[in-house]
Amino acid sequence: YQRRVHGESVGRCDAEIRREQYRYIVLSGGNTLFEGVGARVSSGMHSLYKQAFPNEPVVPINVIEHVERMYATWLGGSMFGVMPMFSHMLISRSDYADSGASIVHSKCF
Repeated sequence: YQRRVHGESVGRCDAEIRREQYRYIVLSGGNTLFEGVGARVSSGMHSLYKQAFPNEPVVPINVIEHVERMYATWLGGSMFGVMPMFSHMLISRSDYADSGASIVHSKCF
C-alpha cells in the first residue's frame, strides 16, 4: 500500500520533475516515528524509481527524518492558518451545523 501511494503521488507530478521528486522525501507525522519507516520508504522508492525509469541510472534517494517530524503537520497548519489568504476558508461551527461536511468543498476548493 505504502509504495503504491508514494508511486501515485510522484506519478501525478509534471513529467519534467518526476525524477527529482524521488531525490528528497520528507517524512512527517507520528506514524513515521516507528522504527525502520525511513529505511522502508527508501527501499520502496528505489524499487519504484527502477520501475519508472528502467534505462536510467538510479538517483540518490534521500529520506529526511527530522527529529521534530511528529509535530510537522501541526506546525505547517498553524503557519498556514495565520496567512491572510486563509481567512476566507474558515468554517465556523454554525456554518458546519447548517451545511454539513459539504461546506468544506464550497469554502476551500
